[in-house]
Amino acid sequence: FIHIFLTSEDTINVAQKTMLSKAINKVFVPNVYRITDLLEQLSTTFASDPVMARTHFQPASPTTFGKIYANYLSRLVDGLSRLHSITLETKINGAVGNYNAFVATHPDLNWIGYSQELSNRFGFEVCLWTDQRGPQHDVIRTFQALQEINNIIQDISQDLSLYGGLKTMYFSKIASHVGSSVMPHKINPWFAEVAEGNCKKVNALINGLSNELDISRLQRDLSDHDWGRSFGEIVGYLLIAVEHLNIAFGLVHPDLEYAKKELSENPQIVSEAIQTILRVHGVEDAYNLLKEKTRGKSISNNDLVAFIEELPASQQVKNQLLAVIDPKEYTGLAAVLARSAVEKYKQFRQKTSERAYLTKV
Repeated sequence: FIHIFLTSEDTINVAQKTMLSKAINKVFVPNVYRITDLLEQLSTTFASDPVMARTHFQPASPTTFGKIYANYLSRLVDGLSRLHSITLETKINGAVGNYNAFVATHPDLNWIGYSQELSNRFGFEVCLWTDQRGPQHDVIRTFQALQEINNIIQDISQDLSLYGGLKTMYFSKIASHVGSSVMPHKINPWFAEVAEGNCKKVNALINGLSNELDISRLQRDLSDHDWGRSFGEIVGYLLIAVEHLNIAFGLVHPDLEYAKKELSENPQIVSEAIQTILRVHGVEDAYNLLKEKTRGKSISNNDLVAFIEELPASQQVKNQLLAVIDPKEYTGLAAVLARSAVEKYKQFRQKTSERAYLTKV
């Protein structure tokens, strides 16, 4: 009687979506929260600690370690919010979606209400307008939301590896870890790199699923079945990535002193501030003046002071320029933005604690 009136898809779509929602709520999201909770702490702790940013891998205007972490935190909140906005839908309406056998057997029963009630008991919405297949657009949206989170995990993993190579951050020495099979001096960021590799595999699977899952010949073919079997595979690889990133975060630490030293050795990165202030005060060709002085060159703080003193500007303007030439102090609103990302995260957690992901419950 479990299968009476139903086609196999009526039971399969409910079962798959039940498993998917439990995998998200009981396994995946709690592990992502381990990362976001840590990012919340790091954003707060290092909100004001300056570090040189890099654009196109070259020295750029300073930021803070806390703001770096806060960017990741805010992006993950957006990804989790997108995931949280999705509710899965199920179909319980027979072979081609018209309740044919239902009505033939018991024409007086409210079969649409039956579908709605049974779907709601599982925590899902009902989709009434289907063919033999269950709705797939909601699954695609779910995995695309997971892909957004996955891309952030990959971005963080790559960045941790790069910051380690740049010495802006350092990886803890663990006696049991082999840095390299032939180079004993190395501390490889391999946990972050394993996370990155799994993220790439997740993207390949989700891209394929997004392109193929919602396509069928007429009322039904089975070309989507193998993609359905990949649901757990996708979540599994993503979980491996998240777990390895969590380990990497436990091993990597900002090197505050090195970051300050690097800033002091690259005073040219405040040229943005100097040329902007000069333009505001009407100095013609300010950008090109700074370009000629700093582009592709290694200059000292004393060089900048001498350059400012020679400018055709009032002493008031020169004093304003001299006040911004320390790169360690040229961080704008980085600390404020870091702390505001923490508040955004707290509000999100409070707001989303009322119901699970992917369900109405």
